[in-house]
Formats: sequence, C-alpha cells, structure tokens
Amino acid sequence: MSGVYDDIARSDQITLRAMVSEGFGDYAVSIYRPTLISISKPDPPDYFVTIRNIFTKRIRQAMGDSEEANLALGFLIGEKALSEDFKAKLRAVGLSHIVVASGFCLAALSIFAQKSMRKVSRFASYAFAGILILSFIMAAGLSPSLLRAGLVTGSTLTAGYFGRKFHPGRLLIYIVAISILINPLIIKSLA
Repeated sequence: MSGVYDDIARSDQITLRAMVSEGFGDYAVSIYRPTLISISKPDPPDYFVTIRNIFTKRIRQAMGDSEEANLALGFLIGEKALSEDFKAKLRAVGLSHIVVASGFCLAALSIFAQKSMRKVSRFASYAFAGILILSFIMAAGLSPSLLRAGLVTGSTLTAGYFGRKFHPGRLLIYIVAISILINPLIIKSLA
C-alpha cells in the first residue's frame, strides 16, 4: 500500500474522497476514511523539491539507507525520516530540536556567504547570503519555525549591511509582531 503514496511530493495537488464531519478544537472539519482519487504534478515542476530530492538521494547513496543517513538529513535540511524509536531516544535526552531545519542552518549559510564574498564587496556578500537563505527555505519547506528563523536572519543581515545591530529582545518582539501581522493564527505555533 505504501508504494501508491511514494510518488506524492510537496506542491502536488491531490484529490481525495472522504467522510467529512464537524471539526474539534482548532480544526474546522474532521476528515476520515480518505481514498486517494488522483495526483497531479505542477507544471512547471517545483525545482526546489527536485534539488532537495537529488541532495537526499546522493546522501542516501553515500551513507546507505540507515539511521545515520536519516540523522544527517535531519541536521542538514530538517528531513523527518527518523524511526519512532530513535525520535523517542532523542526526546529522552532532550536533543529532538537538533534534527529540524532552524536558524542555526540559516546563520551558518549567512556566515559562509559573508566570508566567501567579503573580498568582492559588502553588497555581494549581503546578496549572496540572501539568495542562500531563500534557497534553503524553499528547499527545506515553508514551516512557520523556518520562516521565523528566516525573518530573524534576514533582519540581522539587513541591519548589519546598514551598519546597525538589533538588541536580541527587541528583534524577538519585532519578529513576533511581523509573524502575527502576516498570519494571526501563527500565534498558536510560536512556542
């Protein structure tokens, strides 16, 4: 049965037939007993998903289809392919946060871009860092936590370009305010 769903990727449009009833909590509706009717691929394709899939395939070729490969992909792009047993072990020792795409990844990309383009110009390092950050976010996926990390990194990068610095507490308040302005329901995922 899992072979049917292996071809579904981010940005695909799927059609389901399901029973729908009134939702509970934050959910508008509840869907149960879904049946997959069709999968339609976007035209043009999502190139960032293609790049992510090629990267994932190369890591798996180099490391095999192992828990170590899953952990490496979790570190690098936030892929959540770890076994439930391994996830439980990470939670038990308080390390489950290390296998999500986060601000650390974006900060590392920003520092890499700034150091590699420093001799060209300040604008080149700023632009290259921005391109790398946006590309990483598009490849890893638009999760609320990664978008917030992108706002923080982008704001810090922009302030640095203009010779300014943000106080961390003030920056946090700005990012929360911007996030809530963009989507008021995001306040539920700010934790």
